[in-house]
Amino acid sequence: MIENAAKRIQVLIKNQYQIYDGKKDEMRTIKYSDIAILSRTKENNTDLISYFAKADIPIMVTDAQNYFQTTELQIMMSMLNIIDNPYQDIPLVAVLRSPIVGLNEEELAEIRLVDKQEFYFTALNEYLHAETSKENINNKVQAFLLQLENYRDFANKNSIARLIWKIYQETGLLEYVSGMPGGKQRAATYMPFINELMLMKKLTTKACINLLILFNGCRTLIKTCHNLIASKQRMILLKS
Repeated sequence: MIENAAKRIQVLIKNQYQIYDGKKDEMRTIKYSDIAILSRTKENNTDLISYFAKADIPIMVTDAQNYFQTTELQIMMSMLNIIDNPYQDIPLVAVLRSPIVGLNEEELAEIRLVDKQEFYFTALNEYLHAETSKENINNKVQAFLLQLENYRDFANKNSIARLIWKIYQETGLLEYVSGMPGGKQRAATYMPFINELMLMKKLTTKACINLLILFNGCRTLIKTCHNLIASKQRMILLKS
């Protein structure tokens, strides 16, 4: 079904299929933003997003849950989790093994062996002073801990949008996203969202506000932003 839908859309765009524009009262060439895909369930949304990205077909999903399942946003969510509280093993390890830090499975296991009982963040700090530590791992860990401390301080003084933009600029994550299958579309999808966040004064972060709660609130804003972004970027909307 997904493959057939993608092929049909490619044919319509390639052949410059003509549709009636009710607002202008005239016929015109079809655009991606004229197309909507209706799905009975959300189960296949992630597969559809992945397939369309490989086919270089721009798509915007109204389902915030699937939007946040993309690799780049999972990494960002993990980073924001540990900025809020680094003593969370799962998001911490997710960031450590991501392109932001670049530790592999063997290196992560070696760090854990230093302290098997405490939080991974504790083991991470203890590794720097362990006799068995290796220089290449030490360098990555030290750079990451300095970076994390910087982001935690920045989060207390700036908006969530500025924090996310800072992370993307300094970690090279946008370049990583652009190099993935459908990377051009991924970057094009995310950048307008960041721009929309920049314009929303309600997202100002104060020191007394929990960063993670604020960011989770952004999920609800996605649905209100998607129609506008899809229209501007000429993307297909997936509704389920």
